[in-house]
Amino acid sequence: MYPNFYLRIWKFASIFLILLSTKASSQKIIKGYIRDQNTNESIISAIVYNENNEYSLTDQNGYFELQLSKNDSIFVSSLGMYPINIKIQENMTFINLYLEPIISDEILIVGQRNQNKELNSISLNKNQIFRLSSLAGEIDVFQALQFNAGVQHANEGQSNIVVRGGLPDQNLVMINGVRLYNYLHLLGFIPFINGEMIKDVKFYKDNIPSKYGGRASSLIDITMFDGNTKQTELEATIGLISSKVTYKQPIIKDKWGINLGGRISNLNLIKIISERNYKNSDEGSSTGINIYDFSLSSKYMISDKSNISIFGVFSSDILSIKQKVLLLGEEKYFITWKNNLVGIKYHSVFKNLFSFESGISYLNYTNSSQNISFNDLNEKVSEISLGSGVDEINSYANLKFYFNNHFNLNSGIGFYSSFFNIINYSDLNTFKRRPNIFQSNPYFFIDANINKKNYDFTLGFRTDVLHGSAILQPRISLSKKINDYTFSTSYSINNQSAFLITPLTLFSPIDFWVPANKNNLNVSSQFSFGVTKEIQKRLLIGLSFFYKSQTNIADITKIYTRIDSSLSSFFEDISYSGRLKARGVESSLSYTTNKLTLNINYTFNKSQSRFIEINNNIPYRTNFLRPHSLNMAINWKLNNRIFLNLKGIYSSGQPLSIPVNAFAQGNGIGLIFGEKNNGSFPFYFRLDMGLEYNKSKNSIWNFSIYNLANRRNPFGITFEERVDYTTYEDIVNFKMVPSLSYTYKFLSKK
Repeated sequence: MYPNFYLRIWKFASIFLILLSTKASSQKIIKGYIRDQNTNESIISAIVYNENNEYSLTDQNGYFELQLSKNDSIFVSSLGMYPINIKIQENMTFINLYLEPIISDEILIVGQRNQNKELNSISLNKNQIFRLSSLAGEIDVFQALQFNAGVQHANEGQSNIVVRGGLPDQNLVMINGVRLYNYLHLLGFIPFINGEMIKDVKFYKDNIPSKYGGRASSLIDITMFDGNTKQTELEATIGLISSKVTYKQPIIKDKWGINLGGRISNLNLIKIISERNYKNSDEGSSTGINIYDFSLSSKYMISDKSNISIFGVFSSDILSIKQKVLLLGEEKYFITWKNNLVGIKYHSVFKNLFSFESGISYLNYTNSSQNISFNDLNEKVSEISLGSGVDEINSYANLKFYFNNHFNLNSGIGFYSSFFNIINYSDLNTFKRRPNIFQSNPYFFIDANINKKNYDFTLGFRTDVLHGSAILQPRISLSKKINDYTFSTSYSINNQSAFLITPLTLFSPIDFWVPANKNNLNVSSQFSFGVTKEIQKRLLIGLSFFYKSQTNIADITKIYTRIDSSLSSFFEDISYSGRLKARGVESSLSYTTNKLTLNINYTFNKSQSRFIEINNNIPYRTNFLRPHSLNMAINWKLNNRIFLNLKGIYSSGQPLSIPVNAFAQGNGIGLIFGEKNNGSFPFYFRLDMGLEYNKSKNSIWNFSIYNLANRRNPFGITFEERVDYTTYEDIVNFKMVPSLSYTYKFLSKK
């Protein structure tokens, strides 16, 4: 019923808008694509404006539309590109434009922001992300985002983030429109995807466009490079942490190109060294870390107005630990994570009336752990396996209508089919597998945008259908520029279609994603207000306030439990009655010159969760909450070859559940927990340094030090089994980590 109903609405709206656009087409409107002159890659967020300073921003396909007067000219500019000025002929309605990259005398700008249009969002390209990452040679989106107001890291040594008092699973992370359930490699210290394949990242703390849904807190929208159709490129990086290769090859020049990227972690060398010692001894241990990923993207230009692209990302992580005990036998432990996604997308402009985009994608995410014990005769005496995963298919079709420089509409329909393999458990005597839970999610959205010189207004509407119930999600935003001040406010409603359940309070190698409860669907609302002031086009200061409220979130009711010891009651221990309220203040300062960029951000937020079955229904501090957070990033261009990066983070300690008593339990000690999150980790402080030396335009050395202060920032805390229950041990993944990498770019002639 619901898919047919919304399909009828969408068809009616489409016909109505086509009729309106026919009237608009009588006016002088120029449409086209902006591309890189050297690679033919589409350029995202390029600014196209006319002589009246009316502008349009290119979308993720590099597409723009702009209304002109007779014999008007257009100006095109983009970060890192030489601007151009083109005279438009009277009979010209469609054009492809090419920008030339700036190779030397680069301008350092950490965040490109259109103040009038996207006050609470940020756009980053590959080079900007690179200089905000903390490991040499790596391009880590989530490390870079930590240096923004309202964004905090969740765990030390991991790149997962929390936004405005939310939770890590409330961030909608997408790659080329594919929704991710995991965006980290196994140890969380290495980014999920080879950064050389990333073209652009858009990050929204609020005011999320209506075409996106399924998560309650923020949007991280990652776009991969399309496919180089101009020239062959080969780039290789060798580093202490990882090594990677990126290859770009035209198949049919100017029409069809392909990009390939592969990466492997050099932590694999640990296994080679430890395995040799392990085989030659009667006791001891061996550790292996095998992390790799492979990415591909390809675009075929069907015509000047249409193209089709395919993409894929495949990653695998295996952590293996083997331990020998003299005369007792051997124990093996394995943890495996896998992420595989593929997709195809079609984009076209139909008769200069509207742009159309459609696609379909498939995602497979699995994780598992296995523990096997052998006796001294090499006989298997025990085996415990635990696993979980998600399979998801998404199909969509979007239409965008452009009427004039001040009004456009974007609409679309889509369908998610999600299969949750929540839990598999087996040992030598038992095999338990919960049936896959299927969740269908048709959706419809429409956005209307009115954009004048001094203000921008967007009214959006999205409807998701989950378990036969429609979730209405209106979204509205307004920004107004008065002299050097820009005021912005927004209100939005989002829903969370699935939740991440962590069996241990502190951390767990296994993720359990469960769909939203059909009887209590999640609803999240957020209001924000902010103001920025620009001072002499170099200094930008900002202040924002936010408030968010969420209902029907999920968590496990036991404060501290192991999944393998309470398997039979795992689902009974999940509560969907949770409520979350967060509010806070963000302040930012950004100073930019051709040589220096300085960003300083401070965030205060207060976030509380409340469950009927947890803490006697008394509110408690939300997991991962850090009330105070201060971060700073300095990018300094010493000369045309040397760049210095300094980054620092200070934040309050996140909540921790501390036992209040202990009791004798067999041969050990049992712990008794009281209120949830009744304690805190110590405060967090980290200082990173990076030095980039461009020996030539094709040869780059990069040296970095993670945690230059060598501070012991705990990743987790475990409580020792003693009668003195206050005794604990902090687990530290990393202290000071130096890293060195070398990159060489092989470029062929066009």
